[in-house]
Amino acid sequence: MLMFLMFSAKGFAQISSHRDWQKLPRQCSSCHKGHGISGTSMLPIPEEEFCYQCHGDFLERDKTIRERRMSAAAKVKNMRKEFLKPFRHPVELKSVPNNTHFLDNMKIFNPAQSECLDCHRGHGVPRPAFTPGAFQKRSTRSENELEFELCYKCHSDINQFSSAQRSIQTWFDPANPSFHPVETSGKNPDVPSLKPPYTIASVINCTDCHNNSDPSGPRGPHGSDFRYILEREYNLVDFVPEGESQYALCYKCHDRQSILANESFPVHDLQIVSMQTSCFTCHSSHGSQINQHLIKFEEDVDLLKIQSSSSGRLGYFATGRFSGECFLTCHGVDHNPKSYSNQRFH
Repeated sequence: MLMFLMFSAKGFAQISSHRDWQKLPRQCSSCHKGHGISGTSMLPIPEEEFCYQCHGDFLERDKTIRERRMSAAAKVKNMRKEFLKPFRHPVELKSVPNNTHFLDNMKIFNPAQSECLDCHRGHGVPRPAFTPGAFQKRSTRSENELEFELCYKCHSDINQFSSAQRSIQTWFDPANPSFHPVETSGKNPDVPSLKPPYTIASVINCTDCHNNSDPSGPRGPHGSDFRYILEREYNLVDFVPEGESQYALCYKCHDRQSILANESFPVHDLQIVSMQTSCFTCHSSHGSQINQHLIKFEEDVDLLKIQSSSSGRLGYFATGRFSGECFLTCHGVDHNPKSYSNQRFH
């Protein structure tokens, strides 16, 4: 039996499943047909439906096994059910040209087509072993490409559908004052809420946040029960009682007790618990082109329940370590400014 044994840059051996003839007894003809349908790589049926023959429900997989196109020993999960979830990459849409893609940058829901092969290489790519907070994931399309680079192929300036939308790539630019550390480590030397194994030197990946909401299901941003294909719940609106589940996505990396004990900001507890202010009201999920600490008062204001201060100013100004000033009107309170320093707020 011919097997393709690959080694990642991290030194871990991997078999590319689509080239493992123990799993595909008919080898290339397990997938390809001499005269396939037009517009496919010699596939007998359209691409997504074809993928479900192995990566579908029990009946689909059983039929493929009976036809000896897949071994019964192959361990595959049901991907069809992932694309039936309310938030998903819409592989089912066929009315949009192939060179446009799904994009939902938290501003306008603009559905377009995405395909399995937009993210995955049909013949397989070896993936290195992964430890959270340790290094960047490799793309599912190329062993020489990082995961975020693959995401940028759709979620960047190249594929913007409207000038009102922002490119996700711009938020992670290392030149920004602050960003979640996707392309490189972050700039903030003081993040007391970080939970192990994360440190200020860590990098994270798109799929640390955008992932399957079912821990027992297949990994990856195929579909989720939570908006924006998030792995865990993240409440985006104010006046919802704080709870571990409401901000489960934030508390995956940031210790809840540290946040509510005001270790990084003197009134986190007041804002989140007493005032029931969402993390999203103050903080960008990706990055800020203006402020430190992911503060976004001047950005995406159409989504926020805030207004300018009584002086007409709207913004955040860092003044030092654990200190800054806020100019805004929020929950009827005029901040003109409200200042904080050394864990005091006045």
